[in-house]
Parts: sequence; C-alpha cells; structure tokens
Amino acid sequence: MLSVERLKELLDYEPATGRLLWKVKRNSFRGRVKPGEPAGCIGTHGYRLIRLEGTLRHAHQWVWYWHTGEWPDKQTDIDHINGNRDDNRFENLRIARRAENMWNGKMRVDNSSGYPGVVQPKGRTKWDARIKVDGEFYFLGAFYSYKEAVAARKAAEKLFHGDFRRRR
Repeated sequence: MLSVERLKELLDYEPATGRLLWKVKRNSFRGRVKPGEPAGCIGTHGYRLIRLEGTLRHAHQWVWYWHTGEWPDKQTDIDHINGNRDDNRFENLRIARRAENMWNGKMRVDNSSGYPGVVQPKGRTKWDARIKVDGEFYFLGAFYSYKEAVAARKAAEKLFHGDFRRRR
C-alpha cells in the first residue's frame, strides 16, 4: 500500500480548489504528464480517478488519505457535502454510511413529480408523501396539494436525515 509520504512525493494538494496536481514528470498510458498538471481524469460516474503505483482510487479518497492517513472502512463512504463530485476540498468531504451518502445524492431520473418521495398515484387526486429510513418506507400522508406533500417530505428529511438531507 502506498504511504502518505509517497503520496505527497507524487502529488501536490491545493486546499482552495481540492485539486491534486502532479509533482513529478512521468509517463502514463495517455502520454507524458508534467509537474503542475491535474492528476487523473473524470470517470463515467463523474468522479475524478487517479492511478498511483498501480492503485486506482477516486480523488476524494486520495485527499482523505492525504489528510487523515487512513482509509475509511468498507462500511463507510466519503460524501461530498455540496454534491459536486469533483469538489475535493477536505472541508467538503465527510464520512457517511451508504444510506446517508444516498440521501445527499441527486434526484432519480425516473422521478416524475419533481421532488423525491412525493407521488400522485394514477387515478387519484391526492399527493402521497413517503420517506425511506434504514431500509423501511414510511408513509407520511396523502395531501390535497403538491405543496403540502413536499412540505411533509421536507420536514421528514430534516427529522430523519439531519445534516445529510439534500439541500434544495
């Protein structure tokens, strides 16, 4: 495993931007890398990936290791507080359970109401609000207006998800 000292020999960290920059000139499969160039590339899921001495990790994982000297255990994720997957400033990163990390994620693409956990079932005039907590769905109520259903969902997010709730 790569030591923190070796990591700091290979890369520089910019605290203001969260970017990791190459310190050393080296060859990569894409060509030559010069000192001062950003390390890695954006992967298919929007996270920056960096390979160091045969180990491929997300940039936010390298930044966490840089600052703490430890890798999170298998049960936890590193969450981007502001939701920007390429904002790897240390103050924007926090340890989270997988569920907490998902609460802070983007809205699902198949959402048709415009707000998570709010749905108007076919053939009904009322709006249903629900929330998932620790693997269980909770029905928050049926409301005459979309606004009321969203308000109920927001209140439940604040109660159950706390600091990990989506900021909208």
